[in-house]
Amino acid sequence: MALSNLFVEKVHRKPERGATVATAAPVEGAVGVFITPKSLMSFPVASVVVTILWGLCKRLFPTWGSSDVLVLGLSLLVGAVIFLISTADPDAKPKAPREWFIAALIAAFNSLFLAASVLGILTKT
Repeated sequence: MALSNLFVEKVHRKPERGATVATAAPVEGAVGVFITPKSLMSFPVASVVVTILWGLCKRLFPTWGSSDVLVLGLSLLVGAVIFLISTADPDAKPKAPREWFIAALIAAFNSLFLAASVLGILTKT
């Protein structure tokens, strides 16, 4: 199993309207799960990774390890790695510049949600 299989979901699309019988079978493709709107609500593994990295930094570098900016940086780094892995699959790679922009924007939002989750901002009132 390749690393990209953890971040790329295979999808089946319905054939286009008016397709011939030969192409009427569902079209298979792939989409990066971190760069879809659906992923805005589910990223527990990435959250745990950022939490563990932050915990290690706090332990190894106590003077700057407890910085909130460090959490933001770690979240952006983890988000960037997942984005690159997700878009490495030719089937999951955005095709048009607009699709790249939307995918990058959603990945950036996911990274910000990761930081908020790790910092406990989402649970504070």
